Amino acid sequence: MVCISSVYPLDLARGRITTSPGVYKGLGDALVRISKDEGVGALYKGISHANIWAIPYYAATFCSYDAAKKLYVEGYLGEGEEKRSVGPGVGLVLGMVGGCCGTVAGFPFESARRKMQLQGVGGRPAMYKGLFDCMGGVVRTEGIGGLFGGVSANIAKMAPASAITFSCYESILKNLQTWG
Repeated sequence: MVCISSVYPLDLARGRITTSPGVYKGLGDALVRISKDEGVGALYKGISHANIWAIPYYAATFCSYDAAKKLYVEGYLGEGEEKRSVGPGVGLVLGMVGGCCGTVAGFPFESARRKMQLQGVGGRPAMYKGLFDCMGGVVRTEGIGGLFGGVSANIAKMAPASAITFSCYESILKNLQTWG
């Protein structure tokens, strides 16, 4: 939540830039204009929704990574080697699995968060009162599948990011074990 909160204004500005082409000259311009036109607090519009998304996303990512790693260690490394790192290559593959699981688990919240973040901006109507109202509205109009519209594009971004994160983690762990 600390990480998400600290970079949130950049994420909000990125969302506005990509959904309202030509309105802003770039990231800096978007940050300054949003602050000037709507107040500094507007840079944090929807931050609670982002932090709600973080709970299922990170829980599923780390849980599935740990479960996959445990299966790998028990199945391939043998008895008594549970504490051994699996190495960056295996971390890359298992991290991608974790990233996919986390993305699917958190996507309904991410999708609703984006809708909430952008409603009432650039002539868009303000349709929802809150995150769960938004999710309910999507289910009523599009069905459950509507909560997952665009999940494959998000997986294409998040799975490699998680793969790199866990590969680096395993590489660092392996080096620390070598030094210890």
